[in-house]
Amino acid sequence: MTTIWLGVGLAMAGIILIGPLRWAMAIAAMTLPMAATMVLAVGADPITLPVLTTLAFCLRHATTLVTKPQREIFLSLVAREWPLLALLGYALVSGVFFPRLFAGMTVVPSQDMARDGFAILGPHLTSLPQMAYFLVASYFYIALRQSILRVGPMPLVIGIAIQALAFGGMGFMQAMLGLVGVEFPVDWLVTNTQYALLTIVESAGFVRVTAGFVEASAWAGWAAGPLAFCYALFINRVAAVPALLVGGALAATMLLSTSSSAYAGLFVLAVIAVAHALVDPSPARRLRAMVVLGVGAGVFVAVAGLILSAEPGQGFLGDLRMMLEEMTVRKQYSYSAIERGKMAEVGFQAGLDTFGLGAGFGTVRASGIIATLFGAIGVPGLILFLAFVAMAARILLVRPRTRQDAIRFAAGFAFMSSMGPLVVSGVGLDLTNMIWVYAAIARTQWTPAPAMETVAAPREAPAEPARAGA
Repeated sequence: MTTIWLGVGLAMAGIILIGPLRWAMAIAAMTLPMAATMVLAVGADPITLPVLTTLAFCLRHATTLVTKPQREIFLSLVAREWPLLALLGYALVSGVFFPRLFAGMTVVPSQDMARDGFAILGPHLTSLPQMAYFLVASYFYIALRQSILRVGPMPLVIGIAIQALAFGGMGFMQAMLGLVGVEFPVDWLVTNTQYALLTIVESAGFVRVTAGFVEASAWAGWAAGPLAFCYALFINRVAAVPALLVGGALAATMLLSTSSSAYAGLFVLAVIAVAHALVDPSPARRLRAMVVLGVGAGVFVAVAGLILSAEPGQGFLGDLRMMLEEMTVRKQYSYSAIERGKMAEVGFQAGLDTFGLGAGFGTVRASGIIATLFGAIGVPGLILFLAFVAMAARILLVRPRTRQDAIRFAAGFAFMSSMGPLVVSGVGLDLTNMIWVYAAIARTQWTPAPAMETVAAPREAPAEPARAGA
C-alpha cells in the first residue's frame, strides 16, 4: 500500500506540474487535509500525498518567477504579508538557536511524544522538518494568492467542495447509520492503534464520527471550515441551495460527533455569525442569517433535550447520552484529556521558563495552538501570529456587495471558525492545515466580478444643448 499511496501522490504531483493552473490549484487544496486521514494509508504515512502535491505546486509557481512581471507581483505580495514574514523569520531563528541558548532550562512536550515524551530542552530537539513545513506552508500561501490573481479562486472553492462532499458525506453517513444502530466499520481506515483507536468509542452501534480521519477531533478541526464556508455562501445567495444542503449535513454531523473540538468550532462559528448578523446593514442577508441560526439553535436544543431526557444506559438514546457525557463532561478524567492538559501546561511553562521568548519553533507540540505557539515562539511569535489572523479576518468587516466579496467573506469566516478547534486541540502551524487556503482567498482581491446586490446608480441629466452665441 505504501507503493500505491506514493504512486497516487506522484501522479497528482505530475498533474500539478504540467496540467492547467486551475487543476493544480484544485488538487493542491483538495489533498491538503489528507495528512490527518488514514484513507488508503495502510502501511503508509498519510502526509506523503499532501506533501508531494504541495511541493509540486510550489515548484510550479517558482518557475513563473523567472519573468519580471510575475516576480514583481510576488515581491509585492510578500511585502504586504509582513506579519507572516516576520513570524517565519522569528520561527526559523528561534528553531535553530533557542534549543541551544535555553538548553536545560525547561521541559517541553516533544514532537514525538511516543518516543521522547516530555523532554529536557536541548539541541537534540531541534526540528528541521517542522521548520521546513512552516517555510513551505508560507510560500504555498503566497503562491496561492498570486495564482488567485491570475485565474480567480474558483479552483480552490471546487477543492473545498470536493472535500466537503467526500469527508462530510462520509461523516454524515457514519452518524446516520449510527443513529439506526448500524455499525459503520472504521478499522480498515485506521493504522495508528496506539492512539487513534482510543478515540473511536462505540456504544449501541454508534461510533464516534471520524470520517476517515485519525480521530474525531481531527475531523472536527477540518469540518468547522467547510461548514462556515457553506453558511456564508448561503446568506450571500451564492450557490445557496448546495451550500444549504452540504452545510446542514455538516452541522448535523458535528452535533452528533461528541467531539469537544467540534463543539468549539460550532461555538466560534455561532458567535461570529450572530455578531455579524446584528450589525449587517442588509435586511435580506440579516433575515437569512437569523433564520439559519434560529433553526440551528432550535435543532440543537431539541436534540440535546431528547438525549438528556433519556436515562443513562437505557436504550439507544441512553447509550448516546453516556457517550456524549463521557466525551465532553467527564472527558477531563480521560487519558486523552489528562495527557492534553499536561501537554498544554508544560507548553505554557516552557514559554515562561524562556523569559517569554519561547523554546524554539518545532520543539513544542502542546495541545492547543496558543499553548504550542507560546511555548515555542513566546510572546513575540504569538503577537505576530495574531496579527496575521487579524489581517485574514479583516474581510469580515466588509459588507459583501459582489460575488467576489461573498467568496472572500466565506473564506474569512471559514478561517476564523477553524481557529476554534485549533485552540482546543491544534498542535501548531502545520503545513497541511486548510487555514492557508482560506487565508489566501480571504486576503486576495482579484478581478472584480459582477455585483450580486446592485444599487441603481443615479442617471446623469442629459447635457443641455449649447445656446447659439454662447
